[in-house]
Amino acid sequence: MFLLFVRIVQRGIRTEGRRGAAGGPAAAEALRQAAAAAAAAAAAAAAAAQAAAAAQAAAAAVAAAAAAAKETERTETDRIGDSIQLQQQQQTQQQQQQQQQQQQQQQQQEEQKQQQGRQQGRRQKGD
Repeated sequence: MFLLFVRIVQRGIRTEGRRGAAGGPAAAEALRQAAAAAAAAAAAAAAAAQAAAAAQAAAAAVAAAAAAAKETERTETDRIGDSIQLQQQQQTQQQQQQQQQQQQQQQQQEEQKQQQGRQQGRRQKGD
């Protein structure tokens, strides 16, 4: 955006120089100063963007180092505790799955009994 402004201002300076505008050298100098200010602002914006990117990278590196340090602080007891907790969760999930399967089997058996009862009722009516 700034570069576009700089190009427009530079083009204006060249045009003023060719035409010999009413403002003369003073107007051309003002345009040159505006172009220089725009170029300086563009350079400052680019430098700020680079500094922000570097700061983000540094913050990410610090966070990664902190996470690594925290992980190394964990004791073997913590790891064993985590393993036991994971096993308990898996057992609980297996029990829940078994209960669901049993419930489904019971429902299927009930439905089969109902269907058999209906079929027998139809046969008796048909007889």
